[in-house]
Amino acid sequence: MTEFTDDRLTRFDGTVIETKQLRTVLDEIDLHKRFGKQHSEAQCLLLTGGARVGKTFTLQRYMADFPKKWVDNEGWQRPVMKTNAPIGCTLKALSAKILSELGGIEKRGEREEAQTNRVIEMLRTQKVDLLMIDEAHHMMKRNTENVIWDASEWLKELLNSNVCSIVLAGLQRTVRLYEVNPQLQGRSGGMIELTGFRWNDPEERSEFIDVIATLHEILELAGGVDLTEERVFTRIFMLTDGHVGLIKRLIRGAFIRSIQAGDTGLSWAALVASADALIRGRSQPMQNPFRIEDQQIRMTVP
Repeated sequence: MTEFTDDRLTRFDGTVIETKQLRTVLDEIDLHKRFGKQHSEAQCLLLTGGARVGKTFTLQRYMADFPKKWVDNEGWQRPVMKTNAPIGCTLKALSAKILSELGGIEKRGEREEAQTNRVIEMLRTQKVDLLMIDEAHHMMKRNTENVIWDASEWLKELLNSNVCSIVLAGLQRTVRLYEVNPQLQGRSGGMIELTGFRWNDPEERSEFIDVIATLHEILELAGGVDLTEERVFTRIFMLTDGHVGLIKRLIRGAFIRSIQAGDTGLSWAALVASADALIRGRSQPMQNPFRIEDQQIRMTVP
């Protein structure tokens, strides 16, 4: 099978949809970076949301404005650092991962406390103002009080060093780190939950439709299904709950299927197949809205 290439797809993939919510969250993270360190301890900002709502993209978008740089006689300087907690990780494994990403060397047999102290020292040496930990729910490798408590205490130790503020990004259950430890709650810089566009909010629904129109225009579609028609964007919303990442995946999949079938525009069959693929990846089954008649759609619109 030959590799699929199309300049329109390249432009589509490279398009950053800066929604009002994204801009607001980026502003909040920036305030946290600038003012998240107190006189004696730093603060932790929690960014939560379901799967595929844009948590990782948000962190990557913010970090893009703060690349690391080499400073003579000082070494690497990185105002913002992003890491991710691997699945089933231990706190020692996470410390070792952060050390490695900072350029540190793992020491065999090193105790967790000593390793954490080296993380703190390297964060200080490289003048990190903000440490962002993605997939933070993986820090709770088992959903037991002891494991969650240990993870919250590890975070508290980093914050007590006052070397940098922290952003945790994870699924909604990440809030358990705060719930078990009142002392960590006292170091909270707030909590933000990422959501999709809300259909019942006229302003957000209008922005949702604008996003659909922008993506339709980027693909330079000639004929075929018009994504900006109400019967189409209503179905897109029902399938994606208004999440930009899922919207892009749906349209991208439909575009590739249409072009490979020789169509010049999006076909309905391609949208059906792309929606089927998204639904197969869901933990909760749902009916494909592109397989529902218009009359039923009008009766079940959110």
